[in-house]
Amino acid sequence: MVGVLDTIKHNLSEMTLTTETIKTQVSGEAWMKQRRAEIKWECYSKLAEDLGELATLLQEVRFIRRRGPVPGFDQAALDNKIALNQAAADAAMERHRRYASIARIVVPPEVRTFLSTFADEWNRTVLLEDQYRGSPPAGRGQPAG
Repeated sequence: MVGVLDTIKHNLSEMTLTTETIKTQVSGEAWMKQRRAEIKWECYSKLAEDLGELATLLQEVRFIRRRGPVPGFDQAALDNKIALNQAAADAAMERHRRYASIARIVVPPEVRTFLSTFADEWNRTVLLEDQYRGSPPAGRGQPAG
């Protein structure tokens, strides 16, 4: 009888250890899945925020260039506003590149493709603009991240 009880205790101990190991593994996988979801959400929200900012800044520049000088704003003031918008757009794009680099770890392939294509198109546009103006300003037209 003592041998049977020892065997039952031993088997119970092994089952408990196995159960705890499985619970730990499942818990770790659930934590990792949750963490990936959090990173994905953070990246998507930052990417959307920066893309929205880029769209607004570029639309404003387009409007200013079409409209030209207006009372109270001479050409120098408009040029300054365009330069400020361009600097803000460059900063938004740099943030976009950083978050896009992180997002590539957790997003599906089609999103990675979109992020790469968007960065390539942005770089191409910046390079065309720089060619049109004569020379690239410092820090612009860098390869996509």
